[in-house]
Amino acid sequence: MCLSITAPEDAAYIYICTKSSNVDTDCYAAIPMHITEQVAAAGGSESVSEDPFENAPERYAWQKAHQIIDLKWTPLKGTIPKSSSTGKFTANEEQAGMLYSSSIEYDKRVFQDVSLHTFMTALHNPYSLLYTENIRYGYSQSAYGRTYYGAANSGAYYGVVCSGLTSYAENFVPYGSADMPRLAEAGLFEVVYDQSANGVKRGDILQMEGHVMFVLDVWRKNGVVTKVRIGEQWEPLARVRGTYSASGFNALLKSEGITIYRNKELYKNTNYEPSPYVAVGDETPQTVTYNDDICTFAGDKPAFIEGDLIYIHCLNLDYPQMEIYKDDVLVETITLASDSRAAKTSDDLAWAVNLSNDGLTYGKYKCRLKNGDTYSDYTYFEIINATVTVDGNNVATYSSENATAVMWYWQRYHAAVGPRTYNMTPLDGKKTGTIDVSQQLDTHPLFKVVFQGEYGRVAARWLRQ
Repeated sequence: MCLSITAPEDAAYIYICTKSSNVDTDCYAAIPMHITEQVAAAGGSESVSEDPFENAPERYAWQKAHQIIDLKWTPLKGTIPKSSSTGKFTANEEQAGMLYSSSIEYDKRVFQDVSLHTFMTALHNPYSLLYTENIRYGYSQSAYGRTYYGAANSGAYYGVVCSGLTSYAENFVPYGSADMPRLAEAGLFEVVYDQSANGVKRGDILQMEGHVMFVLDVWRKNGVVTKVRIGEQWEPLARVRGTYSASGFNALLKSEGITIYRNKELYKNTNYEPSPYVAVGDETPQTVTYNDDICTFAGDKPAFIEGDLIYIHCLNLDYPQMEIYKDDVLVETITLASDSRAAKTSDDLAWAVNLSNDGLTYGKYKCRLKNGDTYSDYTYFEIINATVTVDGNNVATYSSENATAVMWYWQRYHAAVGPRTYNMTPLDGKKTGTIDVSQQLDTHPLFKVVFQGEYGRVAARWLRQ
């Protein structure tokens, strides 16, 4: 049976949902309406349609990729740097797609190290690190005296790169675009046998030199692929690269030297969380109310490692005091005008409170503003205890009191382009453990173990002297 659908020109998607006796989950077909063609009901073969989702993990991958691609955001100031250039995003101009920045070297990848909530609330704080920092080597700038050595494709303090989109979409440990052969050798991915349009499936990874892309959608007619849509995290913004005919897709594979890889562990992609900041497919757009009174300089609900810089921005001058809570217990009330840790911003429109030297130990914190019996909403952050050492036998020992280790990797510094990350390897989610690092100790000077807290991730570092 064939189903013909007519929809308004401005419709974004049509969803078809059917039950299949051969699949233990619902089958979905999500049809972008800018492709004007009849849509077959799931199981039909008489007209062109997208493949229905084979299972929930595949659907989740599609949804998560679209969270990155469909995100809309607007900078308050024109100081957020673009990657690989001296340009900046224009103030008050809406952007479509997550911004590109190789923040992996500083463990600030949005959707993985940092939540989308933290990114969006940092975006809403005009004094946040998004507006004051440029982490790109050679263009480094900081309001806090930091010198950054980010890779040549770095820029903004938070961001996503091409492999960040694909690894987040498929719930896989982050990796570099050059790592696909290594991951295939380890049995985590496989090289698709039919390296053509007819061999491709939704969720496949397209790897070329220095870049990876994600197969969003595939259309078939009578079992033969007719169209393929590709998404990617590109500079400066994530995007749908295009919808290609089968012959056009094959030509792209050849011209770019692309290899098609398939995630053998996609079945582990068992979660998807809708976000109030971006509506995917048929999700209902939500209106977010931001806290315009108080926010950390890293956004709301960031994770810091013990010893990090921590600033709180008090954005409403009608409140003369700030309260600090640890684990829901009030530990201090600061009077902003008389406390040495508080200083006015350069425009005199906010207070910046420096908590960096307070010796704050691991735990969950929240701050709010106070004016007599009137209070603002809270801003939240957590501090993570995390350490790593390497002994004379080349054994790394890691530990944390309040977070779990999720992966480790090496970094090696390149003078021309800044640090490069190698061989990101998942860990088993324990608080303590050991790793044999003898095989790579000689060539990689910086070793990191990444720990997951409730709000985000931090990296414990060991630098060979």
